[in-house]
Amino acid sequence: IGPLASCIYLCGENGIGNLKVAAELKIKKPGQCFAVRNDWPQFVSILDKALKFIPSNERNAIYAKWIPVSARSVPKPQNGMVLTAEERAWLKAHPQITIGSDNQWAPIEYLDEKGRFHGISIEYLRAIEKRLGIHFVFEKDKTWNEMISMAKSGKLDAFSCITPTPERREYLQFTSSYLHIPIVIFTRKNVP
Repeated sequence: IGPLASCIYLCGENGIGNLKVAAELKIKKPGQCFAVRNDWPQFVSILDKALKFIPSNERNAIYAKWIPVSARSVPKPQNGMVLTAEERAWLKAHPQITIGSDNQWAPIEYLDEKGRFHGISIEYLRAIEKRLGIHFVFEKDKTWNEMISMAKSGKLDAFSCITPTPERREYLQFTSSYLHIPIVIFTRKNVP
């Protein structure tokens, strides 16, 4: 039992090919979001707009690279991203954003052997970088708890993939969900 994306990735990495998805657990939970420090509300709006502007074919390519998912689950993009003058000014004043990412949550986000981040959330951020003309810098040498502490003190600008909770809402603002990962049950292929 586990998140579909992580289970499929780990099976592939470890040469386990005799499993199938037997069932999806119908658990009502929020999807994964980007999260931004509370004193940057403009950036939440900007990220939401940028997410909606990523074309379906690019979203499908991101999903297809990492997990099998149908095109029906990929949201349709809007027909043009329009930023307000205030949002454009905010981006100009903040050309570099420090991001907290989990370095061991493949295929969502992880560090490779050369210290580079990869994964679904990272590809979304790269697409957003291109559209907004900003640069994301990833915090690599901190634990998740250290990054949470940094976020609470305003020393970390955003998280790449995080689930909203009431406690986290005290110090972070969340974008719309951009990734929904079902929890599934795997069994051997020869089991009905």
